Amino acid sequence: MEIGPGYPVPNIEYTEDEPWAPKKKPARYIPLQAQQGDHALYLRKEAVEVEYNDKLYVIVPQPAILMLIREELHEEANLDD
Repeated sequence: MEIGPGYPVPNIEYTEDEPWAPKKKPARYIPLQAQQGDHALYLRKEAVEVEYNDKLYVIVPQPAILMLIREELHEEANLDD
């Protein structure tokens, strides 16, 4: 359903010492490989199941994902045939 912004990495250009300097965000993010709409094969013991508003959600950390399947790649492969 959704993915997080990625792994936070400190922004070396960020400073609070110079109020006149252009504002920079304190952290940058390395994007995750998973994208919204991907199907994931993951380690079940690493995943956390949460029930919210009578719906079951599964939270899977990035290191627990073994394989991602993207539909767009399959569609492009079928067009070439």
